[in-house]
Amino acid sequence: MQHSGSFVDSSGSSYMGGKANYFDFCEPSDMNMDALYGMARQIGHRSLLKFYCSAISPSDCSSLVVLVSDDDVKNVARFGDTNRVVGIFIGDFDPLSTMESQVRSSSVRVDDLTYDANGGGGGFVDVPTNRVEKGNMGNAHVGGEDDNVNDMVDLVSYTDSSSDSSEEESDSDYVNDDGFDESDFDSDDELFDENIDKEIEWVGLVDETIVERGTKNGQSNMEPLNATSKKPRNKEKSKFLDFPVYDDDADTSDFEFEIGMQFKGADEFREAVRAHSNKQGRPLKFTKNCSDKIQVTCRYKTFQVKTMKNQHTCTREASSKHCTSKFLAKKYQNHIRSNPELPVYSMQEIMQMENQTLLSISKMYRAKKHAAKLINGTESEQYAKLWDYCEEIRRTNSNTTVKIKCKHVIGSGECTFKSIYICWGALKKGFLEGCRPVIGLDGTHLKTERGGVLLTAVGIDGNNNMYPISYAVVLKENRKTWDWFIELLIDDLNIQNSYAYTIISDKQKGLIRAVEDLLPHAEHRFCVRHMYNNFQTKHKGLQLKELVWKAATATRVVDFNRVMGQLKVIDPAAYKWVEEKPPKHWSRSHFSTWPKCDLLLNNFCESFNKSILKARNKPIITMLEIIRMIIFKRLPTQRDRIMKAHGEVCPAVQKILEKNKKNAHLYVVYWNGEDIFEVKGWAGDSWTVNLPNKTCSCRKWELSGLPCVHAIACLNHKRYRVEDNVSHWYNKSTYIKAYKYLLQPIKGKDEWPDSQLLPLVPWPEKPKKAGRPKQHARRKDPNELVQEKENGKKLKRNGYKYFCSNCGLPGHNIKTCKEDLNLDTSKVYKFLSFCFLFQ
Repeated sequence: MQHSGSFVDSSGSSYMGGKANYFDFCEPSDMNMDALYGMARQIGHRSLLKFYCSAISPSDCSSLVVLVSDDDVKNVARFGDTNRVVGIFIGDFDPLSTMESQVRSSSVRVDDLTYDANGGGGGFVDVPTNRVEKGNMGNAHVGGEDDNVNDMVDLVSYTDSSSDSSEEESDSDYVNDDGFDESDFDSDDELFDENIDKEIEWVGLVDETIVERGTKNGQSNMEPLNATSKKPRNKEKSKFLDFPVYDDDADTSDFEFEIGMQFKGADEFREAVRAHSNKQGRPLKFTKNCSDKIQVTCRYKTFQVKTMKNQHTCTREASSKHCTSKFLAKKYQNHIRSNPELPVYSMQEIMQMENQTLLSISKMYRAKKHAAKLINGTESEQYAKLWDYCEEIRRTNSNTTVKIKCKHVIGSGECTFKSIYICWGALKKGFLEGCRPVIGLDGTHLKTERGGVLLTAVGIDGNNNMYPISYAVVLKENRKTWDWFIELLIDDLNIQNSYAYTIISDKQKGLIRAVEDLLPHAEHRFCVRHMYNNFQTKHKGLQLKELVWKAATATRVVDFNRVMGQLKVIDPAAYKWVEEKPPKHWSRSHFSTWPKCDLLLNNFCESFNKSILKARNKPIITMLEIIRMIIFKRLPTQRDRIMKAHGEVCPAVQKILEKNKKNAHLYVVYWNGEDIFEVKGWAGDSWTVNLPNKTCSCRKWELSGLPCVHAIACLNHKRYRVEDNVSHWYNKSTYIKAYKYLLQPIKGKDEWPDSQLLPLVPWPEKPKKAGRPKQHARRKDPNELVQEKENGKKLKRNGYKYFCSNCGLPGHNIKTCKEDLNLDTSKVYKFLSFCFLFQ
């Protein structure tokens, strides 16, 4: 459409000084004079105009045809070029003077006029302001069947409507009669300012791109004019029509339906109805729910939405059936994403207050489950993206090992996931440079519907804190999976001489044999706490407990043998149970002094399992991402914390030294003249200390790498600094080496590289057990079980054997005894009298 120019000669053969705007998706059957005036108004022309069509080419005005009726407009398609482009000119000069159109003057507003398709002669007739051209230009049609139904939301998708009027521009062909009132144009100006967003530059129908084209120097200059901006709900106008457009991103607190409101589709309209039903507490019902027509009525036939008589004679219902768990999950998924551990009772309180309806706890659980699927995606989707996730890890983090084990079924086009192993390159380098050669191995169960086990390898840094090395997700914990995990760990750490390494673990299934076969020369320690838990199932008592722990913490063989002798005297059966366990696995008296670590417990592995507790019930990629982010944030945090600490030794180690310094004055030091000392205690005990070799006859200095209380007494005698005689593993400089390598960030899943591999599918779900599922909590030991009482706490009775006073057998009492009652027992009479009392 050529506009804003003029014909420069009397013949009208050239059109100068104008602009060109292009309108796409124009169907000839839908074109009429109203459509031409609508297009002209959108590009800034709001006065009565004359339209001419080029009969040769879109830009040639040497042969023009005047458009005076709807039939003329419908026939312009025959003048289009090979690209189906038709040139329309807007001007105030009529080259075809014999066909000059006459315009009747009228007292109505310009925007209240429409071209009469049947009137001919180009005359204008007055039409109602709510006149709507019927048709379908691609918008969803949502409407009712019967116009006489009053209690119905009946929405129609319109395709064309004239805009509100604006200021009149001078036109020489417009004839004003005596009855013309200029105030009509003033009122139109006010309506235009109130209802038209002047900042919107969009011109044309839905999904159109309008360009402004110039012909300077023979080059085309195209500028898109389809920029849009979001407006608040109920105030945004259609880009082609003057009807409000529903905005699903706006606040729903002030939302109200309006006549003529437009929706993007049927799904958006249904969501709006549900939100309105929840907010107003009205029992709305979808009486007709199709893809092209929807009717919504009130159950009590009082909600006359079609005429907007928003008055009800029914009482407000306490609960709404439209407030489903899926509706709540979609509405509150951002809240749950920011706080995934939000308690369901807090969710219930918040959602009931905001939606003004009653919600059950079971619905809260379902809503939280649906929200987790919306946030994290389904489990199958995550397994299908697992190859791409591994490729992104390898791309961004060099020297990182990522292995996936799967089973391919020929002809199925997919692979069944078996296990995944990850060892970050930064952790690998940090462990080798800044951590002692001590590795803790442990496995923890995953809490997903499919189950699984997370195998972990954790080291210990110079501050006696955990240092994760690698981890793997496997289906089951057995000899085969531990062999696979340890083999990959050996390759990553380049372990060629297993003599230098110490392994600490529990007695997991298959782990002991795997360590013996793959790391035959490594020192293998067992967690004493788990060993004692097995011990106390058959041998109870505080005295036995103290003797077992004394034997475990003894640093000299002579002390160990003395304690075992006491245990043999007190309980031979307990002594036999402990004697079957080789002391090299659980007693410090038989530990190697090479690793400078005297740990008896596998607590650093348990600490890592606790830190990833919130990840163990998530889908595969979400779980791996949570673990990655924990490590990602931990590395710089630990590094910066130690760098700010004072002194040359790590803070936790410094506390141990300060404690030993306080007790050093209890010992008397005797020097032999060559830095070898004899230290005597107040109880008559005697120890030998060799400062150059950093040894003490108590073996604590050799085991831990920290000067014992006897060594500190000698260092004080020689006025040596205690911190200078600490093993280098505890220095801050060594600690920083472990944390100087950092994990690199990865991009979002939309930018992950395509692996071009067959998609993975998860392993089958584990069979569900009958009954209510148990809480996912660690099974506590009997001495840990406590129950709240009014006046304090009390150990639960779990874990203790009970004996029947009637038959003397364990496991039941006299009330449930199946043997005949012993009438000679006084307790029987008491029991019977108790029963008669409550009859």
